[in-house]
Amino acid sequence: MILKPLLSAANVFATLEDKDFGVSLLKISGVTAAPGGNAKGVKLNFKRPDGSDIPGLEEIAVEPQLSDPTRVIFELRSDFTDPLCHDNSSIFKLTADGLGTINVQRKTELRASDTRSKGGKAADARLQSQAEEASRAQAAAQANANPDAAAGAAPAAAPKKGISGLIVKIIIGILVLLLIAAAAFWLLRNLSGLLSSFGAGAPQAQSEEEASEQESEHQPQDEAANQGACALASSKDDAELLKNCLGSNPSNDELMALAKESFSSQRCDVGLRLLTSLGRSKTPGFALYYAKLADPNSRDETACIKKDAKSAAYWYQKAIDAGDSEEAQQALEKLK
Repeated sequence: MILKPLLSAANVFATLEDKDFGVSLLKISGVTAAPGGNAKGVKLNFKRPDGSDIPGLEEIAVEPQLSDPTRVIFELRSDFTDPLCHDNSSIFKLTADGLGTINVQRKTELRASDTRSKGGKAADARLQSQAEEASRAQAAAQANANPDAAAGAAPAAAPKKGISGLIVKIIIGILVLLLIAAAAFWLLRNLSGLLSSFGAGAPQAQSEEEASEQESEHQPQDEAANQGACALASSKDDAELLKNCLGSNPSNDELMALAKESFSSQRCDVGLRLLTSLGRSKTPGFALYYAKLADPNSRDETACIKKDAKSAAYWYQKAIDAGDSEEAQQALEKLK
């Protein structure tokens, strides 16, 4: 088998690469393998760049292992590779069938077969040690460049300690909250007793109570009862208020006071019932008061009764019938 350049010998390029201990790959580009020549394979002969022989290396015949249309690859074994590994040349001169002499570039560092048998394991250990040292150096450089990241990694080594400390803090916080809640409960429970223990306001309160008792002694019992029943605040229900008040046998003055208070407090129904009922029954003063509230000429007014001359004239007439004739008559004439 011979090698045939695809174009010319100037386009042929060869490289020598390491594959394993004692095994190298010779790659020749720009050629193809053709039948003929030595039946055992392509004859290969390596020499130094100056043309001198390489010690321990002889011419061999090798079959191409892989090939494509533009490149032929030979796998060279230890008997041929070891002498090349121990030679310091980076470029060799190769003589091959069909090509003549071409230059071969050593592309990678070649490893001889005896490297593994005699010192391969030690070399591997050295390589691993160098790799570990390089890794440690890289980690140290990263720590120097980012000290915050290195400091943040330390707490991760003791997560149990951090978790236990957090649990202790949570328990202490719960106990503090329980103590605060207990103190607040005790304070609220005993607040009335604490307030009663202060005697600064006691004499004043006692004197006010004594004064109230003295005033009540000077009031007749019936009058006090009447004031309570006819007080506007005694009931929020108008019908109930009037029932209780009238049932207590009140005086006309008390009924008039209740009517006026109801108008000022916007409880109009109470006052209107008293004035209309007592005014029609000819009780003095009630019809006259209603007439004044309705009289456009009078200054007396309330939101419960609209100013209206006809209504005022009607009630002035009722007031005349009830005996309030003089004042009612004068006001009635002014309306006309």
